[in-house]
Amino acid sequence: MAKLYSIVAGAFVVVAGLSACTRHETHKIRLTATVRAGQARYSGSAVQKLTCAEGGGILGSMNGGWCRFEGEAVFLDIPGHGNLVLLMDTPDFGPSPYPGRIYQDRKSLFGAWKLKPKSMPWMVTFTDPTSPLSVKTVDPEHLDSTFGDGVTLEAVTANYTWDPVTRGNLKTYLPWVNQATDTLLDGGMDSWSNNPAERVHFHDLIGGKNSG
Repeated sequence: MAKLYSIVAGAFVVVAGLSACTRHETHKIRLTATVRAGQARYSGSAVQKLTCAEGGGILGSMNGGWCRFEGEAVFLDIPGHGNLVLLMDTPDFGPSPYPGRIYQDRKSLFGAWKLKPKSMPWMVTFTDPTSPLSVKTVDPEHLDSTFGDGVTLEAVTANYTWDPVTRGNLKTYLPWVNQATDTLLDGGMDSWSNNPAERVHFHDLIGGKNSG
């Protein structure tokens, strides 16, 4: 009974955050990406936490408030092909910022939901994992154009979770994230460039970023 009460209480908090956050609301989600490379299947996931202050809402309507997300981007190693990273950001400047867009395909408070391409986070790869400037944008519907024939995105799913926020995983693959600063990957502060090194922020990889 206590466990059921905890689940229902947690669901209530999420529902409260879906419309708008009054004072502070917090919840956590796990994002999982699964890729097929020939007959092999590879998955990567990360738990991210979102906290909204008064006036902020997770669906992208800020109303004078703000939302802060913590954790790390999803990193997926595809042996023989490279790496795929799902940033804590969206690839365009649409009306619903990250992470609100990923909730558009949610059908229920319980269980995982599958994201459609338009709802997925911005996907990139680092052709040289030792250099942040080697970042390249990846088309989620055409992974083969980046990673070669036979590589396809099987699914990106999201689900609410009580698991700990992911921390320290990215540095295993991208050692320079330990030197992250409050700048874009190229060291700049703001850019409308099509070059992802001039658009991706360090906080898109390691959380601690406010929106709103």
